[in-house]
This record gives sequence, C-alpha cells and structure tokens, in this order.
Amino acid sequence: MKRPPAAAVATGSLMALSILTGCAASWVQEQAGLSTDLRPERSIPVVELGDPAPTPPSGKPAALPPPGTSVRTMLADGQARVVRVGLDAFRVALLENNLRLKVARVSPAIASTRVTSEFGRLDATLRAAAVSVRDLEDASDNNRPTEALESRYTGGEAGVAVPLATGGSLEVGANLYSYETVYLDGDRLIDPSGKAYPSKLDAKLTIPLLQGAGYDANLGPIAVAAIDERISVADLRNMLIRLMSSSEQIYWQLARAWRTLEIQSKMLDLAATSVADIEALATGGVVPEFERDRARFTVTQRRAAVLRADLELRRAMRSVKVLMNRADVPLDADVIVRPDSKPTMQRLILDRARLAEVALENRSELLRADFELRRDEMRLRMAQRAILPKLDLHGSIGTLGIESKAGGSISSLLDGEFPPAWSVGLSFEIPILNRKARGELEAARLARSRTETRTRAIELQILQEVYDAVDRIETTWAEIATYRNGEQDASRNLEGVRELLRIGLSSAMEVSLAIGDLSDAELALLDSKIRYQVALIQLAEATGTALGRQAIEVLPSQAEQKDDLVP
Repeated sequence: MKRPPAAAVATGSLMALSILTGCAASWVQEQAGLSTDLRPERSIPVVELGDPAPTPPSGKPAALPPPGTSVRTMLADGQARVVRVGLDAFRVALLENNLRLKVARVSPAIASTRVTSEFGRLDATLRAAAVSVRDLEDASDNNRPTEALESRYTGGEAGVAVPLATGGSLEVGANLYSYETVYLDGDRLIDPSGKAYPSKLDAKLTIPLLQGAGYDANLGPIAVAAIDERISVADLRNMLIRLMSSSEQIYWQLARAWRTLEIQSKMLDLAATSVADIEALATGGVVPEFERDRARFTVTQRRAAVLRADLELRRAMRSVKVLMNRADVPLDADVIVRPDSKPTMQRLILDRARLAEVALENRSELLRADFELRRDEMRLRMAQRAILPKLDLHGSIGTLGIESKAGGSISSLLDGEFPPAWSVGLSFEIPILNRKARGELEAARLARSRTETRTRAIELQILQEVYDAVDRIETTWAEIATYRNGEQDASRNLEGVRELLRIGLSSAMEVSLAIGDLSDAELALLDSKIRYQVALIQLAEATGTALGRQAIEVLPSQAEQKDDLVP
C-alpha cells in the first residue's frame, strides 16, 4: 500500500489544527457574549431627562413649581394609601423579605455542604473490572522457533477500599479468570491445552504509625470544615444584628422626617398668620409698610423649609420600603408609610459592669474569634502530626483457588485447598530538609498567636462600645430635658413678640426670628428624642442582643431555607 507524501500529511494536520482553533475561538466568543454588539458596554449614552419648562416673561416673578409628588399634597387630595407600620411589623418584614439577609443566609448552607464534602474522605470505594485478552508472542524462548504462543485471558475482578478514621485503609478484593495457552504454526493448532480457572480472594491493610496516624491527621479537615460552618453562622448573626440596628435607626429617621414635616408646616402656618396680622397693622398705620415684605419673605423661607422636609420624608419612606420589600408597599407609588410606634421616653438606670459581661458573652465577633482559635488549634495539631516521618505498616493475606471449571475454582477457593499467602512489612519515608512541613507548622503557630491577640483587641473594642453607648443614653436623656425647657421658652417668646407687634412695639423681623427660634427648639427636641432611640439601639448592638424584644432566630428551619434558595 502506497503511503501519502509527508507534505500532504503536514498540510492536512495544519488545516485540521486551524479548524479546531477557529472553533475554540468561536465558542469562547459566544460564551462571553463577544459576538453581540459591544456598544452598550463601551459607551455612555446621552438621554434627554425632560422637556424644558417655559421661561417666564421678563420682569415677572417665576411661579412656584407644583409639588406633584408632595406628601402633603397627596394626603390633602386623598390620592395616597397610608400604610401604618409598627416597629414589630417592620422587623417581621425585614426578617422575611430583606434581600441582603436572604443572600447572607446562603453562606451557612454552602459551609454545611463543605462539611458533607469533607466527610467524603471516609467514603468507601467500590471497584470492578472485566477484561478479555488474546496475546501472541514468539515461542522461540521455549525452543520452538517456528511457532507462536497464543494466550487467551478472560475474567473480572471486584473489590472495595475502606478508608480508616485513624489513618490508612483496608482493601478487600476478589477475582476470577479463565486462562488458556496454545502453540500455533500458522493457522494449525499444536499442543492445545485445556482451560484453567484461577480465582483469588485477598485483603490488604495499611496503617500509618507516625505521619497520617490518628484522628487529628484524618478527621482534622472535617473538624475544620465544621468550625468554618459555625464561623459562617456567627458572621450571619453579626450581620443580622447590624442589619437590625441600622434598619431600626432608619425606621426612627422616618419618624423624625414625619415630625419634621409637621413642625415645618406649623411654622409655615405661623408665618402666614403673621403676614395677615402685619398687613392689618400696616393698613391701620401701626407698623410701616415695608414690614409686609419682611413677613412675606419669612413665609417664603418657611415654604422652602417645608419643601426640604417633604423631600427628606420621601427619601426616608423609600429607604424603609427597600428594607421591608413588601409587595403591598411598592417603592415608587402612591403608598405612604407612616410609623405607628412611639419613641421610648423612659429614663433607664444602667449597670455598666453587667452590660459589659453581657456583651462579652453575646457579641458575635467574640464567638467568631473563639471558633477561629479552635480552628487554629486543630490546624496546629494537624501540622504537628504532618512533620513526623512517614512510617507505615503494611499487611496482606489471600487465598487461591484453581480448577478447570469456574464453579470448581470458587469451591476450591472457599474450601482452602491451597495454603494462604501473606505478607507483612514496614515502609519509611521522610524529606531530607522537610521544609514544607516545618513551614506549615510555624505558620500554624503564628496564626494561633495572631488570633489570641486579635481576640483581646476585640474584647477591648467591645467594652469601649458598651461604655460609649451607656454614655450616649445618659447624655441624650439629659439633653431631652434641656431642649424641652428650651421649646417652652421659645413658644412663650413667640407669643410675647406677637403681642408686642399688635401694639407696634415689635417688628416682622423679630417675629421671623421668634418663629425660627421656635422651629429650632422643636427640631432640637425632636432630634434629641430620636438620638435617644438610636442610643438604645446602639446599646443593644454593642451587647449583641435584641434589647427588650423577643429573641431572633438567626437561621430559619431547613424547609424555609430551601424555599429561600428556590427562585
């Protein structure tokens, strides 16, 4: 048969390689989306945000824009649906629907699967094989130079290997084969032989005596995975506490935004009333005409303050809606969320020492540090075992059966016709410098020392946070009493200034300042009350607790976890 030229073979090989390379590049481009239009990711489009409003005629004042999304307007027109949300209902919605929390709860589930995966190192392995071979070789070594030796070999084997928890393994196997040899001279059979059926049952045992021996070396990785799972739960617990803390602060900021809008609306009404009073007094000649302009300017300032308060209220409502993630409270719709819980206005007598003990018992950061220390201890014991020389004990035992028929071979095997074969031995192995094991041991020691130092730093930080939270609570309570007196003084001052205005002994400027002082005093009192709620929340966060409320389950039931993972 004529062989193809070498040049043709080389050309064909190059063409095949080019085709395969081109197919690979096309597949990668398709998976990466490179075959689609790349303009969206390589450019930033220009979008017209809206149509320009008409320019007012020269010399005329610009009209105020209509507050189409104003909360005050929607409430006045009855366009919006008001949803009142208490703090407990807010927390329930947060725990059930918050997307960040759902994502975070997946991490412990992943860590749990890793534990199951690590237990796989103890899984038994089943093996099986079947083979049929016909082999021809020169028989000249058997003084038959013109003949060939044909060997036919057919059979199968099966076995199971079981890893041991203390190290090493146990393997048990069995096989059964048929074996036949024939001398050939061309196609003619010479000296045909009968078939033989050998069978064998054997067991092998390997036991490490130094390196790889014991639970630390073999079950240590499983223990590390289990500790990592507990660390993931502690991280989830910490995330949940911080989420609850920040979310409740946002809830009270919404309450503050509502009350701020009410205060600014009241100040606007007071300014509008002052305009009417000053116009009447100016008409009667009690005050100069220019006082009207000053009073109207005060109304303009108060109206701007109302608009800013309305904007802050809408932003605060949107933040609460995001956290609740409820279907009946869409993010951008005519649904108004109003807090239904009242601030806690009660002075607390706090035991700093007891709160510090509670914090050291419950803070997730310390729980995590304790788990990390356990993990470092386990890794250190594993490294101490790994630095030892490798000394293994090997042993095996087996029995043989052989007959001209398969059934007879198995009977011969089970009857023990032949004496058992066995072996016992030791194997020794150690790296000359053993730098890898020594380095890992030193790294494990340093990691444990680092965790111990970090744990102490965390303890000091926790104590500082607890004491700071207690100071904020006590100081803020004193501020509330102070600002309450200031509000009363500002209210009486405004009444006095208005009385003086009626007899011409005051001015629109003084009325405007008095209204501003009352607004500042009421807002300062409001801020101190909200800061007091925030201080209570921060104390709960600093102690790692849900202060004054029902305990929270960090992880739901298994069924609920599966429901959360299914889209």
